[in-house]
Amino acid sequence: MTDILGWSGTILGCVGALLLALNVPISRWAFICFIAANVFLISYASRRADYPVLVLYLVMTLISLVGVRRWFRRRVGRGPIAVSLECEQFARRQRAARASLGQRMIV
Repeated sequence: MTDILGWSGTILGCVGALLLALNVPISRWAFICFIAANVFLISYASRRADYPVLVLYLVMTLISLVGVRRWFRRRVGRGPIAVSLECEQFARRQRAARASLGQRMIV
C-alpha cells in the first residue's frame, strides 16, 4: 500500500509539472494535480515516519492552494473597459513625464 501511495503521488506531481511547463490553456489544473499528489505523498511520508518529507509536502500543499486561488478565481473588473482605463492612465503618466523632462527623454 505504501508503494502505491508513493508512486501515485510521484506520477501526479510529474503530470502537474508537465502541465505548468507546457503553459497550455489547461495548465491551471496542474495545481489540482499537485494537491492530489501532496495528499498521496503526505500519507506516504506519515506511514514511513519521514517527518522532513511530511513537513515539505504540507508546505507544498499550502503553496498549491495559493496557486489554485490565483489561477481559478474570477477576474472581476478586468474586462475591456477596465483595461482601457488603465492604459489611458498609463498614457497620461507617460505624457506628463515627457513634458517634465522636456527634450532630454529619448523616445
